Amino acid sequence: MNSNFNVIFKFSFLRIIKNKLFIILSTIVILLIVLVQVLAMTIGDSILYKTQVGMIFIIVLSIFWISFININNITTISIIDDKNGLQSLQNRRGVKNSKIFFAKLLPLKIITTFFILLVFLIFITIALASLIPLKSFVVGNLGIGIFSLIAYDFFIFGIVILISSKTKSMKKTLPVGWILMTLFMFFSIFGPIFFVFSSGSYAGNEFHPRIKNKFSLVNTQTEETKFLSELSVSLEKLENTFYDNIIEEENSHGLSFKYLIVKLAFRGGMLTNFAEMIARDHFEQYIDQYLINFDTSLDQEGILINEQAIKTELENNIYYKFIKSFNITAIGDKGMHFRNSFFYKVSSRNFNSYQQLGEVMKKFENIQNIFSISDSEKQAFKNSVLNNYHFELSMFSNDRILDKSIKNSKEDFFNNYAMWIESSSYSPGSYLFNLVSYNLLSSFNYPFEIDRETFKWKADAILNYQINPFMLFYEMVYFSGKNDILSNYAVYVNSPLPISNFNFYDLDANGELIYTNRPFIVWLNYLIFISLGIGMTWLGYLAFCQTKDKRKLVD
Repeated sequence: MNSNFNVIFKFSFLRIIKNKLFIILSTIVILLIVLVQVLAMTIGDSILYKTQVGMIFIIVLSIFWISFININNITTISIIDDKNGLQSLQNRRGVKNSKIFFAKLLPLKIITTFFILLVFLIFITIALASLIPLKSFVVGNLGIGIFSLIAYDFFIFGIVILISSKTKSMKKTLPVGWILMTLFMFFSIFGPIFFVFSSGSYAGNEFHPRIKNKFSLVNTQTEETKFLSELSVSLEKLENTFYDNIIEEENSHGLSFKYLIVKLAFRGGMLTNFAEMIARDHFEQYIDQYLINFDTSLDQEGILINEQAIKTELENNIYYKFIKSFNITAIGDKGMHFRNSFFYKVSSRNFNSYQQLGEVMKKFENIQNIFSISDSEKQAFKNSVLNNYHFELSMFSNDRILDKSIKNSKEDFFNNYAMWIESSSYSPGSYLFNLVSYNLLSSFNYPFEIDRETFKWKADAILNYQINPFMLFYEMVYFSGKNDILSNYAVYVNSPLPISNFNFYDLDANGELIYTNRPFIVWLNYLIFISLGIGMTWLGYLAFCQTKDKRKLVD
């Protein structure tokens, strides 16, 4: 009897993989999946948004393949083999229907599972080979969503085997299978679309990574350890000194060069570069020699800089001394280092390459404690720098972060980082460290705002998360990875279509920062799909095992 099982198993397996349509379809789908993933990993910035968009096409192509292979082969096994007498022949040789069921359908399940594993392998291999930021997040969080196809495979398999075994009708089986496939191919629309109709106002205290970073830094401050507070005060004083000592006359074009200079120094990370020029009494000349390229000058723009006053503040400013101590001297090919930097394009090179942020962070870890910063402050600051870089900067286009929206104008001059870095004393990674440090410390002393009046869920939005089958599948695709506030935020904010926010923060009775949980449970979604699939497969198995005289055959 085992030999009969093996013969039928081998026959069924070879019948699937040697089918010309199977070979052609599989080749086309796999090549398209490779192409989509390569494009998602190489074109443009905003890596998490691109990856999520790319995953729509990968999942849709996979749904089509899985559905086609399941529908085509299950109907062949359950209906055609029965009608053309193949199953009767196997029965006459002493093979029971129960054994035929497993011998014929097990190869199909092996093939579809292998396909899903292949898609996952393609996804992570191309991601790992690409120069993308947040590589571990793409692979470890979004990549896991490929396994949502396993849940769909069980589901479509169960429905098709149940209908085909019960009705023995191609006319009834095929429409149900193809309609179901088509609906799930639009999961990325049919899931989020209902959020458009959800009522009520959004909560005021929506989570943002800067909330977590700020709280972790503020939480280190005590009467004994308050260096970060002093840094923040020092930063504010230095920024005000720049504003107060760059005098600007009113101009006709309404463009504030004063604002742009200060913005570039602090928000743009170029403070240590400008400070070097100020220390040499060379700052005005340094600015002017570049303004010539834009057919203007500080005099023409009505700008007067009191370098001596700024220099005096820099000499004793703790914030400036702090960030300067971690800046790395620029050496080697500055042009190449710029092209590897965040200021040129977002990529994994922004952190890992020579003269970039990773090198600065190593110096931060190893430098002797020349400041009165405690170990807890140092560790919290390091973690916050990394979080800010990963979840506030590298997720998006640097045009968005650096505000490089205006091209070929006088204002664009202040965003021309290629010029600044080429003439500067420090590495691009140093300026990125300065930029991140400003992000973390500029609002350090502002109080937390908790708006409990609007701290509420949107009930109908929660309902969509919990009962919409397409949203359940959407959640498996995008939220199968880590379940923490930063991961949830990263997926939510980069969603191809808007979804209702569920990432909120609050303070508990002890003043500790707490976050809301997801309004859905991903493993439960898997359980629902797989259980339904197994349940329908069991009913289909019972129908398949019935003898002909116990069932009515239908055309």
